[in-house]
Formats: sequence, structure tokens, C-alpha cells
Amino acid sequence: MFSERAQRTCQNLASEKEYQEKLLSNTDAQLETLEKLASDIEFAQVEAQVVSGLKVGNEALKKVNEILSIDEVEQILDETRESIEKQQEIDALLNGVLTEEDEDEVLAELENLIAADEPKAVETEDISDQLPDVPDDELVKERKRKEKDTSGSSKKVALQA
Repeated sequence: MFSERAQRTCQNLASEKEYQEKLLSNTDAQLETLEKLASDIEFAQVEAQVVSGLKVGNEALKKVNEILSIDEVEQILDETRESIEKQQEIDALLNGVLTEEDEDEVLAELENLIAADEPKAVETEDISDQLPDVPDDELVKERKRKEKDTSGSSKKVALQA
């Protein structure tokens, strides 16, 4: 049915197809290997950045530890606790010491102090009949200034058009 030549052509095409499929399969495998390699490189870069960040953090902690010793921190905390306790004692004393009578006395003393600070009204005599009268005339300097202003402003100047 088929000629020998057609059979060879079909065999050649089949072998060519098989070769191309193997080549495509190998290329896909190489592409997957390259993608995995690129992914591994990116991951290694991220790891390097993490390690670098850890180094910087470690150096910062060392510097802080050099500045602050455990004894200093404990001393600061103790002083803070003592200050809080002292303030609480003061609050307790202030809240518990004053009775209602004491408060009344304190308020009365406050009113006395306020009254002592207020200026007392001084009785003044009516001395208006002893004062001289206010002059009705304009002052001489003021009158001269007004005359000068009015004489200077009335001059007319002709301008060329």
C-alpha cells in the first residue's frame, strides 16, 4: 500500500518527533532547575539580610549593656519604688489628718489672709474746690502747629498735562 519511500519518511518524522519531545522534556527539566536555583538564591539573600540584622541588633544590645549595668537598673528601680512609697505616705497623711474642724479652721485662716491682702478703702476728702480750673484755651504750640498745617495745605500747584 504505502511505498517504501513513504514508510521511510514516516519513520523519519516519527523519530524526529520523538527527538523533539525528548529535547522539550530536557529543556523543561533544565528550566525547573533554573527556577529552583533562582528561588534558592533569593532565599539565601533573605537569610543574609536576617543575619545582618541580627548582627546589628546584637551590637546595639552590647552598647546598651555597656551603658546600663544590672546594678544601675536595680538602683533606679529601687529609687522609683521608694519615691512611690513616699508619695503614698504623704497622700495618706494629707487625706487622713484633716478633720472637719481642721478644714473649717484652715478655710477661716484662708479668708483672713485674703482679707488682709485686699487693699483697704481709703477715705478721701473732697479737694475739688482746692484744685485750679482747667484752661479753656488751646495751647500755644498746638495752635501754631494747626496754623502751619492749614497754610501749607492750601497751596495749589499747576501740573502740565
